[in-house]
Amino acid sequence: MQGAANVGIAYYAQWKLSEDDFGIDRPNLPTRLDKHRVYGFGPEVTLPIASKETLFAFLNLRYFWETGARWVLQGITFLATLTFPYQEFHYDERLLEIEWGSRHDFD
Repeated sequence: MQGAANVGIAYYAQWKLSEDDFGIDRPNLPTRLDKHRVYGFGPEVTLPIASKETLFAFLNLRYFWETGARWVLQGITFLATLTFPYQEFHYDERLLEIEWGSRHDFD
């Protein structure tokens, strides 16, 4: 699986749609206090975990810088996830070349 790593940009946006009910009257607090928002963006890398013939899993790493926070803490987030197939996936390089063409077709 040469060249199988994937690098890109990850992002997210989060808005709170409903207000919290604290069970007390809040006459002196702003009405928008309970609706927060935050945005995040940063690099993303996905790596296959495989042998020469079998794909076992994908490792995805994301690092977010949070910005635009309103009524919520702002910081950084590091996220790592593993994705496993239901069954081991066996591939054959010759089959990939027949279906997708040789890697050198685009050189």
